[in-house]
Amino acid sequence: MGKHSHRAFKSLKQTAFRIHTHGQLYSHAAATLKIPNVDTLQPNVRKYVQEKMSLCQPDNIHICDGSEAENDMLLSLLEKEGMIKKLKKHENCWLAVTDPRDVARVEKKTIISTQFKRDTIPTMKEGVECLTGQWMSPDQLQGAFQERFPGCMKVGFQSNCLGEDYIFRHKVGMV
Repeated sequence: MGKHSHRAFKSLKQTAFRIHTHGQLYSHAAATLKIPNVDTLQPNVRKYVQEKMSLCQPDNIHICDGSEAENDMLLSLLEKEGMIKKLKKHENCWLAVTDPRDVARVEKKTIISTQFKRDTIPTMKEGVECLTGQWMSPDQLQGAFQERFPGCMKVGFQSNCLGEDYIFRHKVGMV
C-alpha cells in the first residue's frame, strides 16, 4: 500500500466464520485453545449474552477467554483473510484499515445512552442542534434493539444455483 493509500483491507469471508464457529480452528492454535461455554459465565453476563443470542439468533457464538493462544489465533485469522497487516519495524504492531462507509464517522449519527441526558450531552439553547452525539434513554435503546435487530445474525441460504436466466427474469420482473 502506498504512503497515502486509504484503500481498506477486505472483509472477513463467510468461510472464515464457518471455519471458526464450527471449532475447526487453525491447527497451530486448536490444541491449546479452550473455548468457554456460556454456562461458565457469571450469571449477569450469561443473562446478557443469552438475551442478545435470543434477539440476534446467531448460529454459533465464541466466548473470548483472553488467552495468548486465542489472541494468536485471531491475529492469524485476520492476517490470513487480509484484514490486518503486520508492521515489521515494531513488535506486535498491526495495521488495520477500515472502509469509511463501514462506520458512522459523524457525531450526529452517534447515539449515547445514559439514564440522564445531562450526563453525556451538553444542554443546548432552544433550537440549537447538539453536535456531540444523539442521546437516547436505556429504555429507548432497548426498544430500538428489539425493533432493528431480531434475527440480524441469521444468514439466508439459497440451496440451488441461481443461473443467468433466473437473474435476468428477476431483473425484468418475470419470476
